[in-house]
Amino acid sequence: MAFVRWRKNCAELLTTRYENGKSRQVLLLNLEYPYVTEYQRRTVRERFPDVQVDWDKVVQALARGPAGNKAPSPMRITWARVDQVLRDLKDLAMSQGRTDDAKTLIDAADTITWWRMRGDLPDEPAETLDMTSGDRSRC
Repeated sequence: MAFVRWRKNCAELLTTRYENGKSRQVLLLNLEYPYVTEYQRRTVRERFPDVQVDWDKVVQALARGPAGNKAPSPMRITWARVDQVLRDLKDLAMSQGRTDDAKTLIDAADTITWWRMRGDLPDEPAETLDMTSGDRSRC
């Protein structure tokens, strides 16, 4: 199983291998951005087919940051997941030849990434709409 290790402000994706009764850590990938690309996933799958990676946990670890950082709110983790889902949908749109949709999705993901890095996204969810009250006769 792979895990994320932080060295100062840089993240690395590692796994532990056991050889001749000794353990050693193997670097799978340097995680340079606060998200994971399909290229990075494919590279790890091709170079290390026997290593299991829980990519959702990797995204969460990137959202949390190094150990010395203040723990992020659950909403910050949610924004990281939304960012990752938009990137995954972009890859799906590209594979289907829907380049305009892919461009829109990656623009949205890049905006969320930028806002996350600047701290512009809310730490608490917005108030939800109350769909139980009011006149619904026009629906």
